Amino acid sequence: MKKWKKILIIALSVLAILVLAVALLFGNAVRTVLSLETYEAKDLYSITYYGDYGFSDFLKTGAKDWKEYDKYIRKTLVHGIASNIDVSGTQCASFIARNPEGDVLFGRNFDYTFAPVVMTATAPSDGYAVLGASQLGFLNFGRKEKIVPHALNIANAMTLMCPYFMTDGMNEYGVAMSVLDCGSAYLQETEGSPTMVTCSMIRAVLENSRNVEEAIEVFKSFNISKDKPNHHFMIADSSGRAAVMEYTKDGTVAVETNIVTNFDLYDPGHSGSGQDRYRKIESGLEQSNGILTEEEVMHLLALSGVPGKNQYSVLYNLTTGEARVMTHGDEAHAETFHLRMR
Repeated sequence: MKKWKKILIIALSVLAILVLAVALLFGNAVRTVLSLETYEAKDLYSITYYGDYGFSDFLKTGAKDWKEYDKYIRKTLVHGIASNIDVSGTQCASFIARNPEGDVLFGRNFDYTFAPVVMTATAPSDGYAVLGASQLGFLNFGRKEKIVPHALNIANAMTLMCPYFMTDGMNEYGVAMSVLDCGSAYLQETEGSPTMVTCSMIRAVLENSRNVEEAIEVFKSFNISKDKPNHHFMIADSSGRAAVMEYTKDGTVAVETNIVTNFDLYDPGHSGSGQDRYRKIESGLEQSNGILTEEEVMHLLALSGVPGKNQYSVLYNLTTGEARVMTHGDEAHAETFHLRMR
């Protein structure tokens, strides 16, 4: 009897050590996956990311294309879980307004074919806190399986990749950024500078910038991948300044503007698409002298989405840190998220 008791004590001790080891190795990953929330709004989710996701190491090397990006993510975060990144063209819009209280509002439509959005909160130890929209439609998240909140399963484990798939976001200093398709992009590589894909460029800027001026410097310090290159980026801050970063034959330029869709702004020919949506947003802002309530911004976003493709819309309040999100143009079921501001 004493022998079996001794064996049991040893077995329990070994089990306790194993549980502790797993908790130390994967505890933050488990907390992150279990934080997954679902909402009444279709295709809307949220997580809080706990622990390190290896982005500071990624910034040292970058990735020349999405395939290399995928390889780094799987090796660093999900240890072999299939991801199969599929990125195709988007038709989006972004604009800046103010509410009657003077807060700076950054509105953003993401128009695509399938784009479940995961609002992701990150607070890295070596960068600024960010609240942003992660586009896991690139990984077919939720396309076939029903996503269950607070569950440990393979489908939910895909949310561990959220920091690497942010398509727009806001940081704790009130800097916001979004990516949009454009007509053309003349890419020039700077030797020795790491290469970013679109999603990693947004995170690199937001984790390291306190205003538009700093964001432009960070942006220009990286090359952009030539894999699906026709994009431009809108950056704004809590002062109300906004600029669109575009790649021209003369180098990377910052075009000061408060509206952008999917045509080039630097080029008088404006190659690309979305002129109709641009004019719709422009008209809405002109009629109100650029002063809109949050509800009016959400309505303008719903009106200016691409019919049948308006996947999600976000309003970032760059003054207060509030973010309102709706999916599929459904204003009645918008959800509100918060980021603590500096």
